[in-house]
Amino acid sequence: MTLAILFKGAAKVEYYRAGLGNDAGWIPFYNGELGNVIKLANNPANRWTPAWYSGTTETENPAAEFPRLSYGGNANNSQLSTFWKRDGSYVRLQEVSMRYKIDNYTWMNSLGLQSIDLEFVANNLFTIDNVKYFDPEQATYNGGAYPIPTSYTFQLYLNF
Repeated sequence: MTLAILFKGAAKVEYYRAGLGNDAGWIPFYNGELGNVIKLANNPANRWTPAWYSGTTETENPAAEFPRLSYGGNANNSQLSTFWKRDGSYVRLQEVSMRYKIDNYTWMNSLGLQSIDLEFVANNLFTIDNVKYFDPEQATYNGGAYPIPTSYTFQLYLNF
């Protein structure tokens, strides 16, 4: 029996979730193909709005994660700032495979087989990271790519 385990990861990696001048950035409140306000600020309690704007002091949440939202072409939405800097370090269990070899049986010789290999492979089982809202390997795509899927396969090798 053979067991193989493959990890993949990156340490001391940083990325920005904002900034038009940053190719790997996230434009948090951009209404277009590069950003997604729904992912970042879909909880109204987690963003700040001044009382003079909303008409109530309940919106002034000093512990809010996100600054005031502005719809449209507000230049402040895409300014590069350390506020948007995040730790992109991660470790992913990328592949686990188990292979078992069956050989030296008389019934196999009668079929002309030298051996049979049975293999089970699991890919992308889990990721340990601090990246919110998207896959850490796909930070350069602004979270606009599908996450890397988990897959399981069973393989049969007939060796003649």
